[in-house]
Amino acid sequence: NMLGRVVIKISTDIKANPKAVIEMLEKTAREQPNVQQNPPPIAVLESFTPDNLMFSLRFTLSNVNAGGRVKSELHIAILDAFRESGTYGTLH
Repeated sequence: NMLGRVVIKISTDIKANPKAVIEMLEKTAREQPNVQQNPPPIAVLESFTPDNLMFSLRFTLSNVNAGGRVKSELHIAILDAFRESGTYGTLH
């Protein structure tokens, strides 16, 4: 069994639409071929400050040994999606 769980932490500007960010994060993860679809990737708003919204994206990999590469690919895809939507975000 090579399955492994991964969590990516993301923060955005407080003005970002949290529902849109969650939808974008989950869609981006679903499009990554090494991310398991069952259980599906899930993004949640974990907390917020006066300046930021903090999210986490959780997903299962089909091969945990590919975790570093898959996280890198997802970081790039999330950054591209943020840029495309005009959302300012930071990956942690």
